[in-house]
Amino acid sequence: MTLRVAPFETRTRQRTLREPTDDDVTIFRIARQLLRDALAEDRDGGRTSPVRLIGVSVSGVSQGAQLGLFDAARHTRLNAALDAVRARFGDGALDRASAREVKERRRFSGQRYR
Repeated sequence: MTLRVAPFETRTRQRTLREPTDDDVTIFRIARQLLRDALAEDRDGGRTSPVRLIGVSVSGVSQGAQLGLFDAARHTRLNAALDAVRARFGDGALDRASAREVKERRRFSGQRYR
């Protein structure tokens, strides 16, 4: 994770996973935690500069790598379905609610829940 704050100071953080993953939610959660840790470290050090850039990169990627034999098939099917919808309708077409902060969640219909 790369964090650039004013005036163009760049900080990087990284984490290595024990097991390979193709799960975007796992990558999102780790990146979010790295960002929170970096911002908390800045606050503790008395630095509260505005954020100019946040970047996430993944390395060690290999095509066709076999994951564990007993990985959850449900997650694999869900990821494939998400990829198919995004390929057809664009990256912003569908997202998991769990990948959003609670205050950012939106209703997909105009109906109010009782």
